[in-house]
Amino acid sequence: MTNALRLLTLTLTLTLTATVLPACDGDDGGESEAESEAEAEAESESESESEAESESEAESESEAESESECENPLCPGGLYDGSISIVTSDDVASLACCTTITGDLNVGASTLTALELPALASIGGDLTVYGNTSLTALELPALASIGSDLAIYDNDGLTALDLPALASIGGYLNIYNDALTALELPALASIGVALSITYNAALNAIDLPALASVGDGLIIVGNPELPTCAAYALRDQLLAAGFTGDVEIHDNDGTCP
Repeated sequence: MTNALRLLTLTLTLTLTATVLPACDGDDGGESEAESEAEAEAESESESESEAESESEAESESEAESESECENPLCPGGLYDGSISIVTSDDVASLACCTTITGDLNVGASTLTALELPALASIGGDLTVYGNTSLTALELPALASIGSDLAIYDNDGLTALDLPALASIGGYLNIYNDALTALELPALASIGVALSITYNAALNAIDLPALASVGDGLIIVGNPELPTCAAYALRDQLLAAGFTGDVEIHDNDGTCP
């Protein structure tokens, strides 16, 4: 090979090397950027997983605390098997986590000013609230069913009756309280035996929009502030739903609108 040919070959080799090397440098940069992006994504996924685990742990701790707060030997699993009476605030606190009482619940002759049992959903027997001279409010927001009678009477200061979920009463509903101004039971659909609203000195309104079934008696008597037309409106509502029982309505002297 001549010197000229060798020189030409060396020149071509150097030229090709110079051309390829920058491309290799560029590829290394691309690979480095890709690696950085992958590392960033991995870190982000790790952080997200860590946050999710923390949230899950917090929820579990909250649920455990809630369950711990409602652990009550009186109502294991939320159930009180039998009948019970409430007289003091300690009695109320002991039933705070109970969802079901299989027997009767009696609230009588107490010094309570308010009674609230937010978890109670079912009473198998009677609910009787009577003779509580200081009681002004009865709140049972979750109570949906009473197996036998609901009797609320002789509570001289009772002005607020909150039973928004109550849908069925197996026996009688008896209401007789001097200070109660309105009887509102928005979910009540059935009363097994009879409805008696009597001698409520301040009662001026009845609102039972869902009531469609009453066993055999409707008594609305001696409510001087209750418009007669309100009593008859409830009667007509029941008659339209097929009620065939006895009706007694009188001495309700409020002015009809």
